[in-house]
Amino acid sequence: MAKLFPEILAIEEGHTSSLAKRVKARVQGGNPQVQIKTYDKKESRILNLPQQTPKVNPERVRWEQGKKALILRAKAKDKNQGYLRFLHVFVAVGDVVEDYQFTVSIENECPYRCEFCYIQAAPSEKFIPTIFTNLQDEGVLLREVKIALLAMHMHTQTHNIKYNIGRNQQGWVHYIMGILNTIIPREVKDVPIQALFDNSKSKIMEALSKADLDVLKPIINNFENFDFTNLTHKFKFNCGEINDALVNDHLTDNSKFLVELFSTDTMKKDGAILLFRTKSDNFDNLKILTPGENVRVSVTVLPATFVKGPPIHIDRLKGANELLKLGYKISLNIDPIILLEFNS
Repeated sequence: MAKLFPEILAIEEGHTSSLAKRVKARVQGGNPQVQIKTYDKKESRILNLPQQTPKVNPERVRWEQGKKALILRAKAKDKNQGYLRFLHVFVAVGDVVEDYQFTVSIENECPYRCEFCYIQAAPSEKFIPTIFTNLQDEGVLLREVKIALLAMHMHTQTHNIKYNIGRNQQGWVHYIMGILNTIIPREVKDVPIQALFDNSKSKIMEALSKADLDVLKPIINNFENFDFTNLTHKFKFNCGEINDALVNDHLTDNSKFLVELFSTDTMKKDGAILLFRTKSDNFDNLKILTPGENVRVSVTVLPATFVKGPPIHIDRLKGANELLKLGYKISLNIDPIILLEFNS
C-alpha cells in the first residue's frame, strides 16, 4: 500500500491544533522535501504553477498541480447549514435517495485525479485537497452530530421516513439544526437525544413558534408527539462524499477519532451510522480498531481506466476482504458506469 504525501503543505497562519501538528510531522516524515507554506485564502498562490500555462485548458494544469498540494485549516461555521461546521443534509437527486444521510466534511477534495469525479471544483473555487484541523477538537463534532440526529428524527417523525428530502426540505432541516444550535448547550456529553430534547423542550418550541414559517408548522403541530426512545430509523453520516474518507488517514487518524465517537451504545440507540467511502486501501487504522455494528466501509472498485491515483482495484478488493473478515460491514461501489465503444 502506497501512502501519499504532498509536495506542498500550506498551513493556516497561527494554527497549532494537535491535529495540524500531527499532519505536519507525518508529512515531513514521509516527504522530507515537502515545501511548507502559509495558507492563503486565494489557494492558487501556494502552487508552483508553470511560468507559462498552456492556452488550451489552463484550468487542467492548475487542477493537476493542485493535487500535489495539501491545505491545513480550520473549518468555519456555515450560515446555510445552521451555523454548524461539519454537517449538512445529503440532497436527493429526483427520486434517487441513498437513504437518509448527512455529509460529514472532514476534508475537502482528495489527491486522486479521477477523470469522472464530480467533486472536481472550478479553479476559482477550493480545488486543492484540504484537511480541516478542528474536526477533532473536544466535543465539537459530538455536539453537531447530536443536533443533526435530533433535527432529522423530528423531520422523519413528522413526515415519515419515506419522505424524500429535496433542496426545499434540506433548507428547513438546516433551519431546525440552526435553531437547535442556538439552544443546545455549548458542551454536550454523549447523552441520548431524548435527554437533550427534554432539557430544552420549551425553548425549542418557543424558537420554532417565533420563526413563524409555514414549513415549520408540521413540526410545531407534531411537537408534543415526539418520542426519541426506542428509535428504529437510522441515519448515515458519510465522511466520504466530498472527499475520500481514508486516503489521508495515515496523516490524520480521523478514522480512530470517528469510530470512537460513533461506536458508543448511545450513538447506536440514537440511530447514527458511520460510513467511510473510499477508493484507497488505507485501512491500517481500521484493522486495529474494533468494528462497531454501526460502522460501514464502502469501497469503490472501478478498474484503473478512468481512475487516476488510487491503488489498483485488486488491492482495494483484498483490503475490503480483510476488513470483512475482521467484522466490518462492507459494501462495494462499482461507479460510475461508463458506456464505451471498442473497435474490434
